Amino acid sequence: MAYRKLAHDKKWKNVYVEPHDQFLAKNQISHDIVHSRRFKIPCMCDFVNNEKPEVFLCPVRCLRVYKARTDHLRQDKTKMSVC
Repeated sequence: MAYRKLAHDKKWKNVYVEPHDQFLAKNQISHDIVHSRRFKIPCMCDFVNNEKPEVFLCPVRCLRVYKARTDHLRQDKTKMSVC
């Protein structure tokens, strides 16, 4: 993923991610032009009560915490992997 293209709305209800520019999907022909590879990841807070342990599995929360904890370490690193 492109770390610098990681975006979110004001209240972190959604995160928007894009693959790195050099990324090529396994079913993509190298000369294909892909116009929009951006996709939205919704927050689980609308589906799970904040008091339940499942809230710690929310991908939006994980990305928010990761970004807050590693921003100062990234410097010129532009790629990140999310599993």
